[in-house]
Amino acid sequence: MASAPAPAPAPAVPGSAPVPALVLKPYINFKVLTNPETAAAMAANIKHRNLPETISVAAVSDLYKTVIERTQQLDKARSERNRVAAEIKSLFGESKEAKRQKLVERGRVLKEEIHTQEAELAVLETQLYDQAVLIPNNTHPTTPIGPESAAQLIRIHGYPLLDHVTLSKQLDLVDFESAAAVTGSRWYYLKNEAALLELALVQFATQRAVKAGFMPVITPDVVRPEVVQACGFQPRDEASQTYWVSTTPPGSSKANASTLSQSDADQQRQQHHYHQHSALCLVATAEISLAGMNLDKTLEESQLPIKMAGFGRAFRAEAGSRGAEVKGLYRVHQFSKVELFVLSKADPGVSDNILEEIRKFQEDLFEELGLCYRVLDMPTEELGASAYKKYDIEAWMPGRNSWGEISSTSNCTDYQSRRLNIRYRTNKIINKPLLTSTDKPSSSNNDSPSSNSVITTEFAHTLNGTAMAIPRIIVALLETYQREDGSVRLPECLWPFMAGVKEIRPKGV
Repeated sequence: MASAPAPAPAPAVPGSAPVPALVLKPYINFKVLTNPETAAAMAANIKHRNLPETISVAAVSDLYKTVIERTQQLDKARSERNRVAAEIKSLFGESKEAKRQKLVERGRVLKEEIHTQEAELAVLETQLYDQAVLIPNNTHPTTPIGPESAAQLIRIHGYPLLDHVTLSKQLDLVDFESAAAVTGSRWYYLKNEAALLELALVQFATQRAVKAGFMPVITPDVVRPEVVQACGFQPRDEASQTYWVSTTPPGSSKANASTLSQSDADQQRQQHHYHQHSALCLVATAEISLAGMNLDKTLEESQLPIKMAGFGRAFRAEAGSRGAEVKGLYRVHQFSKVELFVLSKADPGVSDNILEEIRKFQEDLFEELGLCYRVLDMPTEELGASAYKKYDIEAWMPGRNSWGEISSTSNCTDYQSRRLNIRYRTNKIINKPLLTSTDKPSSSNNDSPSSNSVITTEFAHTLNGTAMAIPRIIVALLETYQREDGSVRLPECLWPFMAGVKEIRPKGV
């Protein structure tokens, strides 16, 4: 048993064309879940990440054993049904009619039993996969254990300097008030040099990424929720930060449509359906769109690693944030982002090396921008479900009088690829007995008598990293490069993209 049962097609949003069901079948490694040694390590990993007790390796293991037992019972019943059917076909003549009828009755009973067992097994398999997909990836052995305070300091570059909301007002760079009237709190207009600065940062990061061998991609900002979930996010969770897309306006006749026979509860369920089962949702990071580019694809090993640099908009509800977290541009609902994404061979050594390469690339960007930053090896409670190992990079932000995250990079090993079914063909070495003089060579297309390798498929490892999260970099640049006269000097690496602007001065000066 390798993959989950196919889910029912998602209902179409009223007023829109039907959206074909997207069936994603995760390939769960149940061997490690049922092995006492590895299962214990995975249970400890869940505890180290401070995840809910409802996520249980033991429960999944027990369910898996039950599914195996029920599957064996079902196979036994099917085998007996086939034997009975074959015996019925062999009986001829009136003398054998009584035995034949008895077997026919036995076949009818078996058919009903098999139908019941199949229905029960389907329910058990659904429960099994619903619980199994909640188990997080393993944790790298060097990852610190505990909350954010347990993060290990890797290094500090530069020195802390001195605020961006005040600077942006004095320099006429950001209009929060108009955006609040048009859209709501934590939305913004970038204008004048700030608008140029966003475009310059995107160009700067993208050009450096292309030089480093990354393929540039402009990603869709809207994806199916199944892809979001396959990447390790939970878009339908009550605490989700996801914005949903619907073609049905709130309060419209379609949204409120009901009949006289509908109960209030029915109407509430219908309105809940429009929110929870929208066909699409806005991405919180281009990582999701880039991961989905290779959905259900089998690549060649020679193509790996595949390195992509995607530009897109990120949308986050950011519910529950308060205080300095929501001041100015630091935590907003929409922002531009250049995201790095890599598909690599399923070798922890290979993907670990690529993770370090991504981190080095990010550090080179921030050093070229002249930022004071530090690199953190993030502990278990700060890892998302998909992350095997994660680094955060934080810049010193005088306006917060603290460090603020500007980037991160994660190795997700095969967690995402198993859920998105991203594989690659590879030659796998196997032990084969030596041929004797009486042996005949195999005619298989996959191997030869002179070789001990066969072509098989492996799930690729996926890695992601932020090259440039625009608003927070703008915060760090304004506060780092401010001068005594109120102007802001721009780093030289951005000059080619700034339409001749090398510094930002108060208007009229």
